[in-house]
Amino acid sequence: IRLREQDPYFMERVKIFEEKVGEQLADLTIQKGGPIIMVQVENEYGSFGRDKKYLYWLRDLTKSLGIDVQLFTSDGENKYFFSGGGMPEEWMVANFGGYNENRFDDLKLLQPDKPLMCGEHWCGWFDRWGAKHNKDDAEETLGKSLDGFFKEDANFNLYMFHGGTNFGFSAGANYYDRYCPTTTSYDYGAPLTENGAYTEKYFILRERMKKQLGCELPELPEDANVYYVLGDGPLVGMKTKINVDDQITAVMDENGKITDWRALAQSNGMSASVYLRDPANKKLYDQVYAYLQ
Repeated sequence: IRLREQDPYFMERVKIFEEKVGEQLADLTIQKGGPIIMVQVENEYGSFGRDKKYLYWLRDLTKSLGIDVQLFTSDGENKYFFSGGGMPEEWMVANFGGYNENRFDDLKLLQPDKPLMCGEHWCGWFDRWGAKHNKDDAEETLGKSLDGFFKEDANFNLYMFHGGTNFGFSAGANYYDRYCPTTTSYDYGAPLTENGAYTEKYFILRERMKKQLGCELPELPEDANVYYVLGDGPLVGMKTKINVDDQITAVMDENGKITDWRALAQSNGMSASVYLRDPANKKLYDQVYAYLQ
């Protein structure tokens, strides 16, 4: 199978998936009184491929599902990425972190009659296993970018606004000079942390929006001034408690041998397995990760 191009099997699978998405979302567009105002056709396709027939097929498929809102593509900020991932007939937006006055130059040349937008303004960056947590200056990363967007009357979307969590094997990885697997935490230096706490970036965003809108914003909860800060140490595996009594009867026999992996109800293939010193009294003495393919 060839991904993200005119591979018949890939396109067949995409069509099945997209039709299910359309069934659930088509009635929720703003034209029908719903909250969906825009839909992105592909994601940074200019960094991956150049198959324009596939790209237009995907756009037409999206429209055929009853998605009647503004469609757009989102790519890196220069002509090379737009040439591969953009469609002149649709709206192209740029992805980047840290505004400067040249960020929108190529967009202005390619679509001078359309609004400017940063589709992903990176509020932080990925953390990877074995490295220190990424830290930055909140004013430099976000504050100055907001000033620039407002000055240019540009639209923007924050990536991420709220940190999240990658479960199972869904974390993914990047490759720079070497393979860099992403951590389970996708906190990303977002204005709201993975556990929902406020950060300095949140208050910078709030104050800039208040100034731009020229109005008072609703009061925050009393605990809003409690910041959450990750430490500087290397990111390594974390220990966790396992309730042996809840798991032992479902997956192990009396000798501590796993009898049924399905009972773990783990969708992504990584499971924590416990082994016993003495099956009679269920005393835990070791823990390993078992990977299934």
